[in-house]
Amino acid sequence: FHFEFSRLKQAGLSEYLRKVTIDQSKFHKDAQSRMHLLHRRMHGCANVLFVTTLIAVVCHFLLPPVGVHAVDWLLVFTAFGPALAASLHGIATKLEVSRIAEQSSNVYSALTALEKIISSVANQPGEHDGKSLMRLRMNAIQAATIMSQENVQWRLLIQEQVPEFAV
Repeated sequence: FHFEFSRLKQAGLSEYLRKVTIDQSKFHKDAQSRMHLLHRRMHGCANVLFVTTLIAVVCHFLLPPVGVHAVDWLLVFTAFGPALAASLHGIATKLEVSRIAEQSSNVYSALTALEKIISSVANQPGEHDGKSLMRLRMNAIQAATIMSQENVQWRLLIQEQVPEFAV
């Protein structure tokens, strides 16, 4: 009776650990996709603004002034375009969007590999003894280590983001 209870308990623990690992890996895969898309869009917008500015500057010098109104709009584009593009680039750089995407990608890879190990150990027939419990314990420690390192990385990122006010 005791062996069956231990076996069921171990199987339940193994399945729970596997489920948590899968859920966390899905979260990090989605986070990596969102951050990568955000990074790409911000840089794409900045590039479009820089190209628009370049076109406005060329038009300003090559086209004869049609009227005061047209020249004013070209001046607005030449001032507004680079300022907005530089601010988008600065926001993407300061928020370290690409670093967050890379961080989530690394956690996703580590958790996916760990989930495969947990599944292979849990599916081994007839191995519900002390060794398999130790393997399960080590896998749980490894999962906790991966996820706690992610928290450490977030804390470091937040500490680097101290507001910079000019006094």
